[in-house]
Amino acid sequence: MALLVFAASQQAQLNFKFDLAPTTIATLMTLSGLPAILLASKLTQHINRRWVIVTIMALSATTGIALALSLHQAFSAVFAIAIFYGFIVTADSGIINAGLLARAEPARHGTSMAVHATLAFTAAFLMPFLFGAILDFAGGENSAQAWLTAFATMAAFIAIGPLALFVLDRD
Repeated sequence: MALLVFAASQQAQLNFKFDLAPTTIATLMTLSGLPAILLASKLTQHINRRWVIVTIMALSATTGIALALSLHQAFSAVFAIAIFYGFIVTADSGIINAGLLARAEPARHGTSMAVHATLAFTAAFLMPFLFGAILDFAGGENSAQAWLTAFATMAAFIAIGPLALFVLDRD
């Protein structure tokens, strides 16, 4: 949401006229995740799960960078990219869970999901702190370059996912 506030503040000199508050946009971003999860799951019925996950992760990373690069564009462009980012960033969660259960021994489904949930929630807790620290270190929330640096760093972390899929996958 801070990114949206910063982007909106950059519009003042352009007679910014956009009726949605950054909090409303952040809510729309979050809500767009549910249909993304469902669509991604449907997609895996037709395309290899690993390739769907890798594509979603790549799109997530590049969309975050595109969002940071759009900060000085018309707010409608920032809005559109932000909504797509909210959509794509969560799209792989359902198929990752399904893949985990497909690979785990049936007697270990509960344990597998518990370990996965613990790791996922730990990352979800720590990454905003890391993102904020990078943002502060790179120049603060009022610097477009700092936002780009923070999103690029997250893109590097996201790249670990596809790499792990290809290195650690048994198939």
